[in-house]
Amino acid sequence: MASGGHSKACCTLPPAEANYTPIGEYIEVSGFKTYDDPITPFTADKTGPAKAKTAIVLIYDVFGFAPQTIQGADLLSHVKDGSAVYVPDFLRGSYVDPSWLPPDTEEKQKAFGAFFSGPANPGAAIEAIHGLVEAIRADNGPQTKLAALGLCWGAKVVAATSGSGTPWSVGAAAHPSLIDAKDAAAISIPYAVLASGDEDTGEVESFVKALQGPKLTQTYDSMPHGWMGARGDVSDPKAKADYEKGYTTVADFL
Repeated sequence: MASGGHSKACCTLPPAEANYTPIGEYIEVSGFKTYDDPITPFTADKTGPAKAKTAIVLIYDVFGFAPQTIQGADLLSHVKDGSAVYVPDFLRGSYVDPSWLPPDTEEKQKAFGAFFSGPANPGAAIEAIHGLVEAIRADNGPQTKLAALGLCWGAKVVAATSGSGTPWSVGAAAHPSLIDAKDAAAISIPYAVLASGDEDTGEVESFVKALQGPKLTQTYDSMPHGWMGARGDVSDPKAKADYEKGYTTVADFL
């Protein structure tokens, strides 16, 4: 294990280079810069603008608005008709610097420690969920179904907000970090877990076993931790296929 309960892969693998032109735009939602994917076309109320049937909150990994994450948001919206996807900047522009990887010096280790105890402390994002959800509902209507997908660090935020009183109708995690079976035992909604070959198998199995409701679990053994986020090598045909399969699987589940 590495810093603060994160897997070794989480704190050693650098992001993959990628280029992508987003379909959506950056807006402000509840005080956070947020990537907002346009709603996939569907029949809307003729008297007003289209409203999303499902609003999906995608909580990114420690690299923030990586091209692969934004592409994943667009893919979710494309696959799931009538959905809008929101990617809030919970880290407020403070992301892991690739130069810290691997954390093989005291200076790099201190940088990681400050990051995870500061901007990447999940508690701040967990506390911000309520306001974000209220803003999304105000934009789309109170009947909008809310779903969440967390990548790596973001999976901890989704898991921690999926218990009693959760705003989500369904949740999902891809290559999760900070895995805790106690979080799973409290989850009260259908939940999906897509693991890579780098997570601790015992931790993932314990988490999935503790889930009480409907669940889906898949393991992509040949994929690295982060393959649906900043570490996804979408230039590689096999990696791209599993990347697209992951997002399609999540869209079908949410």
